[in-house]
Amino acid sequence: MKETIIIIRGANYLSSNIKFFRSLILLFYKTFNVIPYYGWKREEWIKFLNKNNRRLIYFNWSGNFWKFAVSRASSDLLELIKNKKCVKIIACSLGAQIAINVARKADNVVKIVSIGGVYKPHNLKIPSIDIRSKTDYFCNFFNNLFLFFSITKKTKKKEIWLNNIRHNDFHNNITIKTGKFKGKSLSELLNFCLR
Repeated sequence: MKETIIIIRGANYLSSNIKFFRSLILLFYKTFNVIPYYGWKREEWIKFLNKNNRRLIYFNWSGNFWKFAVSRASSDLLELIKNKKCVKIIACSLGAQIAINVARKADNVVKIVSIGGVYKPHNLKIPSIDIRSKTDYFCNFFNNLFLFFSITKKTKKKEIWLNNIRHNDFHNNITIKTGKFKGKSLSELLNFCLR
């Protein structure tokens, strides 16, 4: 049986044509050590993750930060996967919240792998793997903020911590320089996590 792999990108980076707001946005990104650029394109994700036993779907959504956009994307993805079996989701950044919303309602989602995932705490009954970095200040700040204001305080998940990786690095097929996965590319790590 072919498994279905859904790839969910993160939110769009903020930008503005007004100089004052652009300066504030750049200060925000500098504070959180983020370069506002997504490296991987749809074709690259598919190329790196394509295997014989997989059906790959790159789920495109508006990429807006607002709750309505995430809710809408979650509903659209639920509709997309309703007749699929053995669905595994790779989610980047805010795309992880979409994956969690869908997994709460769909019985056919069997695993979530989030990369620099930004999401509210959850207690899913399916395997969930978080690939994170202590130097991803952006992701860590927002996840701690969500945790502080959440009723659910513990999330059941396996965590893989990588060193010296910024938030935007998770959107590139970087080579891991230290730790257990040293010398492996991010795509190799993702393929390992999807097993």
